[in-house]
Amino acid sequence: MSYKGLIRYDGSRVSKEEQEFRELKNKAAEFYQGNGVPQKIECVLTDLFLDQPDDIYGYLANYFSKLSAPPRISKLKGIEVYNAKGQASIEAEVFCIIRNEEKVSIQPPLVRQPHYGTLWLLQEDIELPAQLFLLTLLPWVMITSSVASEDNSVHPGANSVGSDVLTALCWVNGDLSTLLRDCNPCDQAAVDQILSDFLLARYLEEQDLHKRERESRPPSEPEAQSPPSPPTAPTKEKKVQSPPSPPTAPTKEKKVQSPPSPPTAPNKEKKGVDKGKKRNSIAEKPITPQVPPDAVLAGSMAIGSVSLAVAKTGAQLQDIPLYKYIANLRKHKTPEEFHIPLPLVTLLSCGKMSPGKLNLLEEVILMPKAGQRVKQITRMALDIQREMMRIMNATSKAGAVQATVSTSGALVVGYERPEQPLDLIADACSNLGLALGTELHLAVNCAAHELMDYSKGKYDVVTGGPKSADELVNMYEALISKYPSVVALIDPLRKEDVKQWEKLNSLIGASCSLLSDISYEPLGHGMQPPATPLPGVKAFILKQTNEMSISDLIRITTEHQGAVIMGMTCSEPCSDASLSDVAVGLGVSYVKLGGLSGAERLTKYNRLISIEEKLAQQGILGMAFLFLPLDKHTSSWFAEKTQVQSTTVDDTDED
Repeated sequence: MSYKGLIRYDGSRVSKEEQEFRELKNKAAEFYQGNGVPQKIECVLTDLFLDQPDDIYGYLANYFSKLSAPPRISKLKGIEVYNAKGQASIEAEVFCIIRNEEKVSIQPPLVRQPHYGTLWLLQEDIELPAQLFLLTLLPWVMITSSVASEDNSVHPGANSVGSDVLTALCWVNGDLSTLLRDCNPCDQAAVDQILSDFLLARYLEEQDLHKRERESRPPSEPEAQSPPSPPTAPTKEKKVQSPPSPPTAPTKEKKVQSPPSPPTAPNKEKKGVDKGKKRNSIAEKPITPQVPPDAVLAGSMAIGSVSLAVAKTGAQLQDIPLYKYIANLRKHKTPEEFHIPLPLVTLLSCGKMSPGKLNLLEEVILMPKAGQRVKQITRMALDIQREMMRIMNATSKAGAVQATVSTSGALVVGYERPEQPLDLIADACSNLGLALGTELHLAVNCAAHELMDYSKGKYDVVTGGPKSADELVNMYEALISKYPSVVALIDPLRKEDVKQWEKLNSLIGASCSLLSDISYEPLGHGMQPPATPLPGVKAFILKQTNEMSISDLIRITTEHQGAVIMGMTCSEPCSDASLSDVAVGLGVSYVKLGGLSGAERLTKYNRLISIEEKLAQQGILGMAFLFLPLDKHTSSWFAEKTQVQSTTVDDTDED
């Protein structure tokens, strides 16, 4: 540009530097005017003069922070972690651009309160292995979100880290990080939709790949008639192999072989060890073949982990607890009050890994009366646990009983008959002056799908005493008739035994509720028909595993209002207590956290206590969950609680 001819009013010539500076000032004025800066500065200066605060610059900082652009996601970071069982899982960290700076979302560490903390929950009367003391006393400062696969086993051909974990890490650090860049971390629905669309695309790619593989095979190959399942897709069924037990746990050899394909008729081969027994001449009915489990896409755990991490980021950015943030997402406004879900505490475990012959009672669970504080419930459960240990020590001929803890955090005991553990709990409650059947009740997690021996077509209820589905129904009827304090059975049968579910409900439905894992189709997004509800099921166990996002949890709990129990997975990492916040935010009636042993369990109990105390201090602890104790018709338990807490009753209650 030529600056010749540019002169001032006095006739002097304008230099090149002066002209460039003048143009720069004009551009700055246009920039400030275009963004309304002068008007906002004038406004804040006026308010500053009128208010005259002590902290002038803090006043200005607060004013301009409200005008800053909303945070946006810059990248994700996936980290490999290990849960309490030593199995691999992942954590997701969310990095955001906040006021032109990149920051990682970090949750504050948990506050340890001595009067109900971990040390209080460990009692001298309960002999726990030294390894459990070390595990429980670990400082819990891991602060990011993590989600475990329900089946976290290592796939053939993979290294020490499962291929699903490696795939999940690649997704988080690669494709998902790119897709979520510039997204608003407080827009949970939009983020979860992106995650859902990404998973659907990967699912369709996997299906297309296997379709091409099947079409490329010669027609003469027998495998071409039966399409194989995706090789890298882990199943949602629980693992058949026994999980690693604590070092002091007594061993018991059980049948842990993988079940073969279910036959159309039971195997009638002779048992070499049975002598003098008459062969049953009555032909057994063929069992219903096992429904192939839904394929879980390798790497899908990244979806749930990222969704939870984004939710925690949004809660932190809005400076509210996670449970309030999720409640806002669910109701689109801040609730006027919150209620705390009743914790279901696992007392005993007499499942397949227990030292006795009994396999049926995977968990015997304490169901407290509504209206009690969480701290009261935990103290009561610990009192019962100590009294059970005292009774077992007093009746043991081999001296003091060495306590063994299951993966669910409960005491592992070995018995021969299902009546024995129920009698133990009844005696403990009687000695403590607790009215079993009025002040508290019991639920039994049968986990029957893990007991089916497909070679015999029967349930391995007791070692050496298999039972058919009909025989198992009769056994449940006799057990509930003898122990009316048992008000709920969880997974008493396989989902395939629909007729037996219907029969069981007709026999005990008036006094005992049937519960099951919720029918939730993770993949396909409507491409596959939903599962048919099981007859008589009153409530559902819901767990956040694999690809289940926060939006999915909100949708499911809304559809089944008042009939959902939030539960932990058996392989959930002990990273933080997010499950307690999620359960409170979703407004579920009950939360199943396992037993009172192990830091991964106790951190969640402690968090639930902390939330309850804070809500009480703020005066927003709802009283909607306070209703009359159970009457003798306990099948209405879930229905009554639903009517008190919600105006919507799930249709399955009428089955």
